Amino acid sequence: MSNLWDFLPFLGVDSAWASAAVLMAMPDEKVSWRLPAAFALFDGLGTFLGASICPAHSTGAEARAMTVAAVVSAGVLLLVARKTRTWGHNTSFRRIAIFVAIPALLATDNFLEGRVSFAVISPVTLAIVMAASSWLMSFAGLAIGELVADSFKRFGWAAPPSVP
Repeated sequence: MSNLWDFLPFLGVDSAWASAAVLMAMPDEKVSWRLPAAFALFDGLGTFLGASICPAHSTGAEARAMTVAAVVSAGVLLLVARKTRTWGHNTSFRRIAIFVAIPALLATDNFLEGRVSFAVISPVTLAIVMAASSWLMSFAGLAIGELVADSFKRFGWAAPPSVP
C-alpha cells in the first residue's frame, strides 16, 4: 500500500517546470492564473480517471515510456507554439497548446499514478489533492520562470534561446 505523501510532490513537478518554460518561452502570453488552473484541472482529472479506471495493463517500463513520450511531446509542442509566435500566426493555436494540450500531455503521470490503490482515500479526494498540488507547483514554476527571466535581463547575461 503506497502512501500519498511519498509521491505527491513529484507529480506536481512537471507543472512547475512546464509553467516556468512557458513563461520564459512566451513572456507576452498572459498565463498568470489560467495556466495553474489548466494544470490543476487536467492533473486532477487524470488522477481521478486513473483511480477510477485502474489501467492495470500499463505498469513498470511501459508506464515510464508513456510518461517520457508525453513529456517529450509537450516539449516539442511548446517549441512549435513559440515558433508560431514568430511566424505571425494567430494566437488560437498557441493558446490551445499552452492551456489544453501541454497540461493534458503532462497529466499522463497523474493518470498512471492514480491507479495506485489507497486504503482510505477515495478517487475524488485523491484528485482534489493532486489538483491542488499541481496548482501550487504551477504558481511556483511561474515565479521561478519570472525570476530566471528577470535575472538574465537585469545582469545583462546572454539569454538562453527561449528568453527574448
